[in-house]
Amino acid sequence: MMELIYHFAEGAGYELEILNEAVITIMAVNNPDGYNYSFTDERFWRTNRWECDNGNVGVDPNRNYPMTYTEPGNDPDCETSIYRGPAPGSEPETTAGRNLIASTESNGAFQTTFVLNVHAFVK
Repeated sequence: MMELIYHFAEGAGYELEILNEAVITIMAVNNPDGYNYSFTDERFWRTNRWECDNGNVGVDPNRNYPMTYTEPGNDPDCETSIYRGPAPGSEPETTAGRNLIASTESNGAFQTTFVLNVHAFVK
């Protein structure tokens, strides 16, 4: 995401006209507690740090969105790293992402027309 920001900031030729008419919003990290934990404790951690009743930790925010909540591969068991959460949209990370995408104003009127969700990791 930082490379994309740099690319736009440098103004790569033909994109300048588009950028003058567009509102670009970048949410570089949508799972801050899980992201931080991946640097301090477990490098490939993917979930947030929500604690289940049984003591296990983590809801995968990507599996918590209402439109994908019941898709195959989204586990209802909080003992897995692909736990979808207790309910669709239950996590604050999911709510923040949905609110950002659904917003209609930010320093002037705009409507979200494109969303790019990047999943990447560095070894």
